[in-house]
Amino acid sequence: MEQQTWISADVFCTHYHVELSLVRAIGEYGLVEVATEGDQVMIAIDHLADLERVLRLHDDLGINLEGIEAINFLLERVRELQAENRELRKRLRDPGGPGSPDA
Repeated sequence: MEQQTWISADVFCTHYHVELSLVRAIGEYGLVEVATEGDQVMIAIDHLADLERVLRLHDDLGINLEGIEAINFLLERVRELQAENRELRKRLRDPGGPGSPDA
């Protein structure tokens, strides 16, 4: 199992000119993995791109965190449907493959 790498939220907030309270709120909504070590807030490095996307939606488009949560849910559902669609198309192209009614 791979070890998670973290960055200080203070460093992120300074670099992006964002309030720490916003990063905490984003973490509380479960939009990005955030951990607290004592009084230090840490952000998972693997989730930095997600955090940047959430901040763009929030700042540039004025979408509140509840709206971003709904958008994330819908985007995940679209990804699931696309994967299901790919699998069904694959089965249609290979009717004799495993899992097909003819097999």
